[in-house]
Amino acid sequence: MEEQEKTRTRLIDSAIKLFRRQGYDGTGLTQILNDSGAPKGSFYYHFPEGKEQLADETIRRAGANVATLVDNCFNECDSFEKGVLTASSTIAAWFKKSGYAEGCPVSSILLGTMSSSDTLRKSSELVLKSWCDVIAKHARRHGFDSQSAELGEAMILGLEGAWVLSRATQSIKPFEVAAAMVLAMIRK
Repeated sequence: MEEQEKTRTRLIDSAIKLFRRQGYDGTGLTQILNDSGAPKGSFYYHFPEGKEQLADETIRRAGANVATLVDNCFNECDSFEKGVLTASSTIAAWFKKSGYAEGCPVSSILLGTMSSSDTLRKSSELVLKSWCDVIAKHARRHGFDSQSAELGEAMILGLEGAWVLSRATQSIKPFEVAAAMVLAMIRK
């Protein structure tokens, strides 16, 4: 049973990497199988509903990973402002290290499937909301109760836009601008 779970994890990890780089439509099952080293038969054992089911799992797993990353960035900081800067710069540094190739794990799937898969749209919605909620939690922790939801949403809007602009410009500057926009919203 343990080997089956390892195979499933390898398939999801490969899908996360490939979807981030190439999007949903640009990534085929054969490529995922080759990258993961999993036999073809195991794919349908773990994901009997096919690529959409794998993408759903990918959204959830990658989404949880990003939520944890953002939460950890804010936990390390003694102010909301520092948390915004740390989370933005951490994501920017990771994106730059990938050669501006590995974009947002959710939007890379959502943009290619939103008109054809309500399942993936709903999973994306839940994950993006969870990211907003993580940031809002830290906004409340630092005394921005009345603005917490707005700050959480603004930061995710900024980061998603930064991923796109950063990829196009091959620069981390959009992440700096996104952080500055959120910080400009703060009212004490």
